Amino acid sequence: MSISLARWHISSWIPSSNLALLGLIAVTGAIAWTLLGCLIAILGGSLHAFWKEWILIQGFFAVAAAIFLGLVSLSPALSELFGQASDSKELDLWLQKPSVIRCRKIVVCFVTIVGTVTTTSLGFSVPGPARYFMWLTCIGVCVMAGLISWHAIEVLYRASRLETLKIKFFVYSPGQTRSLQKFAVYFVTFSVGVTVGYIFAFVGTMSPLWRGSPTWVNAVRVFWPIIYVPLCLLVTTYPHLAIHRLIRHEKDRLIIFYQEQINALIADGQSPSQSDIERVNGLADLIRKIEESPSFALNFPIALGATLTYLVNIGSLFIPKELVMQVIRNRLLHH
Repeated sequence: MSISLARWHISSWIPSSNLALLGLIAVTGAIAWTLLGCLIAILGGSLHAFWKEWILIQGFFAVAAAIFLGLVSLSPALSELFGQASDSKELDLWLQKPSVIRCRKIVVCFVTIVGTVTTTSLGFSVPGPARYFMWLTCIGVCVMAGLISWHAIEVLYRASRLETLKIKFFVYSPGQTRSLQKFAVYFVTFSVGVTVGYIFAFVGTMSPLWRGSPTWVNAVRVFWPIIYVPLCLLVTTYPHLAIHRLIRHEKDRLIIFYQEQINALIADGQSPSQSDIERVNGLADLIRKIEESPSFALNFPIALGATLTYLVNIGSLFIPKELVMQVIRNRLLHH
């Protein structure tokens, strides 16, 4: 099934803009999957070992994050936002190009295969058949990670094409244009979601129960942050810079337009009338307000989300892994 077809199916039974509903579906799915794992472990006589390892690898949270972000990636929410801002179908047609379809398959398959191989090779300590359940979980999460990774690329491409949209700006303050604020909310929501999912996976790799080669385990702990930290930071940063560039361009255009009107009123060498003076003062005041208006489509929640994304991602690179493992042993392993 192609991603476009999957999006059509999802949009037919899920309101794409209802993130709360997607979150509820993700939590419900994670609970059901966890209960299935417990049932398999009970049948195999390894419930205690399964539960301890499931907690250490952040199984419930990793599955919930994967389902939520996977549904967001497959939903037509971003396409709908662009559709509301412009009648152009250029970006949707871009997704249907053969070269883009091939690239999408490569990205999804690469993340799925490499992710599955690296995670299953860490060496689960739980005995079979619960171990096979763990492997199946890895495959499912990695498939979702592939879809999420491709959606991140789509987000970056669409952000780069914002200037091609014929957006109806709020003249008084272009930075407060409703459609741009919706874009900013979507971009930061997705980047925060990817960061949360990455952190659960990062903590999961710190489990002290891995039976794989220590060299391999340490390599996996380094490999995925090298990929996903820059990706999270890029998805957080670039779209907002693209929006800023768009707002700044519109502000400059408006200021030049109103300055030309002022010049037309006072540059003809004649004494301006009282109405001309009032109009010039009004235009000058409008120019000043436009210049002082925000050049980013930001509010406190958006700024907070972007800041936390930076802190968490960069912090995960520099925090001592021994400290994380010590916290896991003290907080999770002994409870």
